[in-house]
Amino acid sequence: MSIVIVGAGLSGLVCARQCLKELSSRDVKITLVEARDRIGCRMYSDSGVDMGAAWSWIFNDQHLQKLSKEMKVSLEPQLTKGKSIIQGYNGAIRLGGEESPSGSGSTRFRGTASSIVKALTAELEANPSVTILKNTAVTAVFISPPGDLCPLDGEVRVSITDGSASNSSSSISANAVVFAMPPQLITSGINFNPPLAEDKRRAMQDTPTWMFQAGKVAFTYERRFWYSDKGLRGTAFSEIGPIVQAWDSSSEADGIAALAGFVFGDDLKYLRDEESLRASPVMAQMVQLFGAEAANPTGVMYKSWIDDPHTTVQGGEQTPGSLDFGHPLVCRPHEGRVFFAGTEAAKSKMLDSWALDLLSFSCIVILWIHDLTVV
Repeated sequence: MSIVIVGAGLSGLVCARQCLKELSSRDVKITLVEARDRIGCRMYSDSGVDMGAAWSWIFNDQHLQKLSKEMKVSLEPQLTKGKSIIQGYNGAIRLGGEESPSGSGSTRFRGTASSIVKALTAELEANPSVTILKNTAVTAVFISPPGDLCPLDGEVRVSITDGSASNSSSSISANAVVFAMPPQLITSGINFNPPLAEDKRRAMQDTPTWMFQAGKVAFTYERRFWYSDKGLRGTAFSEIGPIVQAWDSSSEADGIAALAGFVFGDDLKYLRDEESLRASPVMAQMVQLFGAEAANPTGVMYKSWIDDPHTTVQGGEQTPGSLDFGHPLVCRPHEGRVFFAGTEAAKSKMLDSWALDLLSFSCIVILWIHDLTVV
């Protein structure tokens, strides 16, 4: 049995791992296809700081916590000692209390969230039944014969394009395909034959891409001066921005001192290059919040997810959507052999939490294994 998984983020990787486990009695072959030149999708780090997913919660994130233990990836609590900072609409700054940037029980991955991606990738690459294709985009899916048949009774042909200089096209044949990517990207860039049902297509287009409008900035320093000198926890909430929320992204175990924050809306224009970012209101605000030493970071990192073509539909086609994640129409298989997984297909009460970071959804992977194994 052969399965193609489109999207090699955490959901795609866990999906591949779960397929190998659940279908161990079969001669299963899995091909992971990723459009980026790296594995991990929205789980992305730079210079030891998470620029995408960052947190997992002890109390309501049992799946991801369990996976971390299985992959031998250590978790460490979010640093929260010290006072927080509140910046009001008038720009005035006052000390807060015990406000947390990520809520109670939040933990972070030792070595960034990319550590669990690396561990999963290494496990899969060591399996001869798994092939991982990077820098490869899926352009079309052809199902033959059409109809809600058992995956073993038909074929799915996946057209792919190599994103390298050769820009060559080819195809992969499989019994089933799993899409672990944002629904709006699927409907905007991939042709289906037979086409997606109209109600399903509309539901996918009306499903928001999780945190697509978010940007992150991060600054590394020689030391955690905000805590050691000022007794601050690195947490700040601002009603004027451009950083609306900041937190201590340091890792004492890894010897990294860092502050990170969210940027939204028009302020994402500052996240274009390091030189302009250092001279922008973002840096000025960091100095306002944490003092003069904040103006001299050893490293400057930024990521605007709305500008990432593998996360967000470009050219003004991206919509905020109005449906909840895990909508039945989005999760419904197509023609019995194409399945849908990932952030936007995951139904979780966690998504109601204001503190949920990009892609920490990954504790739940929606894969209709029971359908794949029907004979």
